[in-house]
Amino acid sequence: HIEANLHDPRLSPATLAEAFHLSRNQLYRLFERQGGVHRYIRGRRLRRALELVSRREASPRRISDIAYSLGFTDEAHFSRIFRESFGLSPRAARAAARRGEAHWLMPSAGGGNLLDQWLRELTLA
Repeated sequence: HIEANLHDPRLSPATLAEAFHLSRNQLYRLFERQGGVHRYIRGRRLRRALELVSRREASPRRISDIAYSLGFTDEAHFSRIFRESFGLSPRAARAAARRGEAHWLMPSAGGGNLLDQWLRELTLA
């Protein structure tokens, strides 16, 4: 449900609880290991944004269009939390991917990259 609705800016703990007929407490307990429902939704949106920003297409989508398509309503806020999450701006991530320097998207033996982290989170859920 979350993956299918990342584009909806109304996606929230309240809409999830309503959609699945859960109390707020039940929902928050389910997402406790992920740091909370809101944090999980934001993280999924950011990871999808990273994937879209880093695509090496001939004519990539504008970064603002990607942000809005994933439910972010403020481009500046999106850029700020993207940088906090990944250590570089969406524009810098795009440039790194174009140069073939997006090593943080690839699996590594050390297991300390974004993909490995995401896979570990999935197995904990």
